[in-house]
Amino acid sequence: MAKKITKKIAAKVTATMTSEEYVKDGGCACPVCKSENIMGESLEADGANVWNTITCEDCGATWLDIYTLTSYDYLKGG
Repeated sequence: MAKKITKKIAAKVTATMTSEEYVKDGGCACPVCKSENIMGESLEADGANVWNTITCEDCGATWLDIYTLTSYDYLKGG
């Protein structure tokens, strides 16, 4: 069974996604094997910088999702 799974993953690995392709895809799949079986750890922050370590449960790749503040919403009071 493990050999079938490994062959399936190997067949999906054609080329690593570029950062732009990963963002365009919504960050919903591993940039290496394209699996949607990915898990994120808790968010980490340092000032305005926020990131999340992501791991692919199928191929074992790890990477950082990096978040950028673009706006604020729901301002009340004043």
